[in-house]
Amino acid sequence: KREAYSNSIKYELEKFSNEKEYDAETAQSIETILNDSTAEWRAVREQVRDGEISWIDARTEFRAIGEDTKEKATEYISEEDYKELRSRLWGDWGR
Repeated sequence: KREAYSNSIKYELEKFSNEKEYDAETAQSIETILNDSTAEWRAVREQVRDGEISWIDARTEFRAIGEDTKEKATEYISEEDYKELRSRLWGDWGR
């Protein structure tokens, strides 16, 4: 599942980057940011599964991860582009 998820993110990002005509460095930076965000998100889910934190606390963590991801990504692309990319990748989950 993880590999399929990663491949789908990479595919959508490549398609989006081509449409927006991002250079390879920008696309790679965004991919790294998204991969790091995914790893952080998974770590929080593991903490919930292990009983270390509650889902309520996890929601706070997820929100912080989302804000951090947006902040890092918008150093490379516009906020409008990030919103569009986020919507393509996660739909309502990205809000």
